[in-house]
Parts: sequence; C-alpha cells; structure tokens
Amino acid sequence: MKLNRTFGSMSFKRKAIVVLLILVLPLLIFIGSFAAYTIQRQNDQLSESAGNTLSYYQNAFESDAQNISSYLANLLSIDYDFQQLCYRRSYLDAHLSSYDLVQKFKLQLEGNPSLGALFILTPENNLFRGAYNVEDYSMEVKADILKFLKECAVQDDNCSAKGWTLREIGGKSFLFRFFGRKDTHTYCVAMLDLNRAIVPQKIRSNPTASGAFAFFLASDAEDGALPLSSITRFEGTGIVLRPQKTGYYISGGIQKYLIVQEPIENMGISIGYATPYLGLFSGMDGVQITLLLLSCALIGLIPVCYLLLQKSLFAPLQEMTGTIEKLGDGDLYAKMEAPFSIQEFESVRISFNNMVERIRQLKISSYEKELEAKHAKLQYLQLQIRPHFYLNCLKNLYALAEARKYGSIQSAILALSGYLRFIFRDSMKRIPLSQELRSIRDYMQLQTLCDANPPQCRMDIDASLDDFLIPPLSLVTFVENSVQHGTTLDHPLIINIRVSLIKSKTGDYVSLLVSNNGPAFPDSIIKEAAEPEPQIYRSQHVGIINIRYRLQLLYGEAAALSLYNSAGSPCAELFLPQNESNIKEEDPL
Repeated sequence: MKLNRTFGSMSFKRKAIVVLLILVLPLLIFIGSFAAYTIQRQNDQLSESAGNTLSYYQNAFESDAQNISSYLANLLSIDYDFQQLCYRRSYLDAHLSSYDLVQKFKLQLEGNPSLGALFILTPENNLFRGAYNVEDYSMEVKADILKFLKECAVQDDNCSAKGWTLREIGGKSFLFRFFGRKDTHTYCVAMLDLNRAIVPQKIRSNPTASGAFAFFLASDAEDGALPLSSITRFEGTGIVLRPQKTGYYISGGIQKYLIVQEPIENMGISIGYATPYLGLFSGMDGVQITLLLLSCALIGLIPVCYLLLQKSLFAPLQEMTGTIEKLGDGDLYAKMEAPFSIQEFESVRISFNNMVERIRQLKISSYEKELEAKHAKLQYLQLQIRPHFYLNCLKNLYALAEARKYGSIQSAILALSGYLRFIFRDSMKRIPLSQELRSIRDYMQLQTLCDANPPQCRMDIDASLDDFLIPPLSLVTFVENSVQHGTTLDHPLIINIRVSLIKSKTGDYVSLLVSNNGPAFPDSIIKEAAEPEPQIYRSQHVGIINIRYRLQLLYGEAAALSLYNSAGSPCAELFLPQNESNIKEEDPL
C-alpha cells in the first residue's frame, strides 16, 4: 500500500521515467554485455597489431645494434690505424692515425642515422677523438660524454666485456658499446642516441598510424617512470608507464593510448609502442556496428518526444544564452550558427548576428584609425632623429674640401652613401641587430675620414643575438650623441657597445649598452629621460626622448631606457624583451 501511495504521488515525468526503466533495463544489460565483449575483442586485435609494429621496431633496432657491433669488431681486427694506436706512437703518427679513423667513422655515420657518434680512445697516446652524426649536442653534453668515456677507458678494465651500457648525459639517454684491448686501454666506442634510434632508416618509409609512437624504457623502471626517449611525445598525454613485460595496458588523459612493451636482451632497456585508443567503433566490423546501432535506436525511440522538445525549444535557448555570454566576455566572433526551426527564434538569430557583425566592423575601424595615428607618430619621430647627422656630414665634407683632401672626400662620400642607404630603407619595420651595427661601422668610418683625432668604437656582442630585431636607429642615436657631446681635447673618445642576454624569473631581456669615456650626463638629462610621460615635440634631446617614446609605443611597459653615469662616464642602456609576444603590434616598425 505504501509503495502504491509513493508511486501514485509521483509526477508524470517521474512515472514515465520509471516505466521506461522497467522496459529498457533488460535491453541495457544486453547492450552492455555485448559492448564489453566487443571492446575486449577490439583491444585484443589492436594490441596484436601494435605488437607486430613493435616487433618491427625492435628487430630493426637490434639489427642496427648488431651491425654496429660487427663493424667495430671488424675494425679492431683488420684496421691498420687502430692497430697502430694500440701502442705508443709519436704525436704526428698518432694524430694521423686517429684522423684517418675519424674519417672512416664519418663515412659509417652517414649510412646509419640511428648511430649518434663513434669514438677512438687511446690513453697510451693521450688521444680521445670522435665523430658525431649530428651537431645538435651542446658543448657541455659533448664534454660530459668525453669525460665518461675517458673514465671507462682508463679505470674500467672490463668495459669492453659489458656489452651495451645505458647512460644518461645532459638529460638524454645513450647506449655505449666499447670494443678494444684492455691491456693498452685502446678502444673504439659506438654511441646510440635513443632519441634518434627510435625510427631506424629501414622503417622510415613505412609510417605508423597517426598519433602512434615508439619509445624506450629502462628495464628496471618502476610505475610512473619517465621514458628514455620521445619524452616530448608524452607531454600532456597523461600516460603513466608500467614495467609490464607482456600483454598490453591502456593509459592516458583525455586521449587514451594502448601500450605494448618488450624487453631488449643484453641492453638493460625495453622498447614500447603507444597507439591512440580510438574507442568502441574503431575495431568493429560492419555487422557489429549495425547490431549496436539498432539496439541504441530501440532505446532512442522511447524518449523521442523529449528529444524533439529539446531540439526545438531548449537547444535554441541554450545556444542563445551561450552566444550572449561569449559576447559579454569580449568574443566579437560569437554567432548563432545553426538555423532554428521556430520562426521567431530564427528572426532573433538573424538580428543578433547582424548586430554583432556591425559591432565588430566598428571596432576594427576604430583600431585601424588608432594604428594609422601611431604609424604617423613613428614616422615623425624617425624624421626628427636624422637631420643633425646630415648637417654634421656636410660640415665635415666642407672641411675636407677646404683642406683639398679629395681622396678623403671620395671615401667619405662612399661611406656616407652606404650609411644613407641604411637610413632611407623601409623605416617602418624593425631590423636585425647586425644591420644596426653595420650602420654604426659606416658612421665610425666617416668620423675616421673627417676627423684628425677620430673616436674609437669597441663592440662586445653576443653572437646569438645578431638576428634579434630592434627598432631602427636605437644604437646609432647614442653613438652620434657620444661623438657630438663626448669629444674632448684631453684624450681620444672611446665608445663601448655591449649587447647581451639577461635571464630572469620574469622573462628574458636583451641589454643594449652604449657608453663612452667622455663627460658624464648632467642630472637634468637623466631626470628628463626618466619622466613618466615624455613629450615628443621638443627642440632639445630629441633623439633620446624619441627613442623612449618609440619603445613605449612598441613594447609598452615591457621595455625600458636607462641613462646613468658609471665611474664618471655616461651610459645609455636599452632593455628589450626577447619574447616577441611582448610587442604590442605585430612588427609595427
């Protein structure tokens, strides 16, 4: 009676759900059992396919390793240069023999991309040389590799009997194989880089499934251990590796992966293969898919009325709400895409999309006008920087003409033409640092030709920053100011330019420092350059103030200009962010 009262007090929606569950529950049990069986069969087939691919990788890798071992064994037994290095030789003879061996190594490396490097170690002749297959190893990694090889060659009498030895150096995993004579500690060593060996040459023409990849794992690794190779492929996948010897397992985050692993004998490593696990339908045949879809269709017929209501009324309202929220968050590309079956909803959709399009066009127009205004300011700023240099050049040419130094006039005109060619290029784009430095050299050449006591310019430049993009005339302005204000009769002017990379927790910055041995900056100039809002329309200190203003337009708060005195000498230092994302507009110069 209580059950009847409870059931009778239910709403119509609840009653309909209970009746549907009574009818559908047996069908759901059947479909669940069928799906579980299908998934198991699919996983077995996928693991078998992955295992075949893994065997392909493993056989190719082991074949390469065996070929390398055979090559070194033959080299030790028949190579004349190696036999010579087993005994103490003169420096020239030992050098020539090791050089010939390295050339042979390079030929062998060309035909075996999975081989990272080959080395000849002869402590008897104090020679440790090698040839690398690629040049992407840093000097620190190469030094650590050579240190490890020296220790093994000198201290370990059984290094050639250990077979392949696993070693992690500089965050990379390598396999080393020593061949040689322990009585003289003379060895030839092969180095396999596991990150390069994962795709041997023999199978590069046979690409694997999209998203699948192979990797190496230490044989004694524990749950959650990092792989020895393909580390970047694991980032963001959520895969947790296991020390599994046989079978397969599934791991990963949103995208699951089916993983199989096999140990490689006598190397202390296992090779694994991870292939995307695509879900239920990926491994089903047509009959299985048809049966499953028919079963689902039977269940779908029961709530068909609710689905129609959801599609006609609830879904349009939800899309409208979501689109309005996106617009409120600043997404001006938000639209109601799908047409609605209800006429009133369709009219609202069309009117809303037209309104959003109009707002977006107005914002784009406003942005373009703002950009044009900034470009106009930049053009004016750059034109302000140049005139006094042209006047100085004309004065110098006039002085040379008065002195009848016609050869110097010709040289000065050539140097000036090169400098003007740089000045009158497209000044609305940032330029590489190397071009700015080249224009400075042209300028200094002009000073050398036109001045009896010319200034000197010393440069200390980080070579890795030659292609770093900077606003044009950023350094030239300070060099010109140094010549104009720093020249004295007491001693020759020396200008120092230093460009270096500064790393910090907040980001990496490039420091561009120009200093000289002339008079120090007056306090008024330092104070004026530090004003929070520089005035660009002024008659004095135009170059310095304009550089500050251009930095503010381009980088906002990410860049800075500092004027200060160090040991009585003036210093002007620019700090520019190395990260391009800190630039306000994409290459506005």
